[in-house]
Amino acid sequence: WVSDQLMSLLGYSENFLTDYVTNLASSEKSAAALLAKLHAADVPNTPATRKFAEDLFARAPRKSGGAAAQQKARAAADKKEKP
Repeated sequence: WVSDQLMSLLGYSENFLTDYVTNLASSEKSAAALLAKLHAADVPNTPATRKFAEDLFARAPRKSGGAAAQQKARAAADKKEKP
C-alpha cells in the first residue's frame, strides 16, 4: 500500500523509501508531525499528501516508548498469568 501511494504522490517508489516512510510514521507522535517530515523531505503539499500522512499514521505500528514501556508491558503480562 505504501509503495503504491508513493508512486501516486511522487511518481516513483523504492524499497528503501517505502521502509523509511513507514518507519517515520511509526516514530512520529501525530499525523501532522508525519506530514511536516514529509514536507521537509520535499514531498509536495497537496490534499493527497495530507490524506496519505493521515492514513499511514493510522496504519503504522507504534514504536514502544523504550525500556519503561517494555517493563510495563512485561508486568501487565505477568499479572495476567498469575491466578
